[in-house]
Amino acid sequence: MNFNPTGDRVLIERAELESKTTGGLIIPDTASKDAPTQGKIIALGDGTSESELLKIGNVAMFTKSYEVTLDDSKFAVVNSEDILGIFNEQA
Repeated sequence: MNFNPTGDRVLIERAELESKTTGGLIIPDTASKDAPTQGKIIALGDGTSESELLKIGNVAMFTKSYEVTLDDSKFAVVNSEDILGIFNEQA
């Protein structure tokens, strides 16, 4: 894959959709599912400075995004201001 976001955009690899609820109910494939709004940061645009929060490898939660398919995988291109937060690793 050779894709670099420009400006303040961030490339995020979308997380897989859950096929089971927290209560144990299985969600059928025919059910309407919203795209996940979280994933791993893969690349930062040239206008986005890497910080403690926004760095490659962190898992981010975001709102609006543009979906792209690269090498048969789904990614989201997100403006940095549309990132709501970063998940912390738990020990």
